[in-house]
Amino acid sequence: MSTENSLSDSFKTPLEMFYHWESVNPEKVWLRQPSDDGCTDYTWSQVGKECRAIAAALTNMGLNAGDKVGIYANNCAHRVMADVAIMMAGMTSVPIYPSMPTDKIQYVAEHSEMKALFSDFAALNCDNVREALPGVSLKRR
Repeated sequence: MSTENSLSDSFKTPLEMFYHWESVNPEKVWLRQPSDDGCTDYTWSQVGKECRAIAAALTNMGLNAGDKVGIYANNCAHRVMADVAIMMAGMTSVPIYPSMPTDKIQYVAEHSEMKALFSDFAALNCDNVREALPGVSLKRR
């Protein structure tokens, strides 16, 4: 058997690995989010429930499998959850980094054909996003 075949037989996608660990360790902490008040812990089970709710919301918004969804946020537990939820919905994540200048954000948004955007409004410069995406309605939820 060639190396390529044995690797592909054992390869698991990130979503497959998430489902595996969610079923094996549902009550173990997977994500920990520091804050001014301490830390918030999220178990595999909690993350799974949250991600399924987000995936359903994306679908209820009229998005379809294969659609591109942007994530413009600092590294945090909710960024990871958004990414997992996008995978659960069969969609593709489009990472947009907080350090990107406006013209690069605009380039990524236009060329990726993203249909929605998750944003960490609390930590990021919302004006930067508004300038880069003038036709997008930005709402805090």
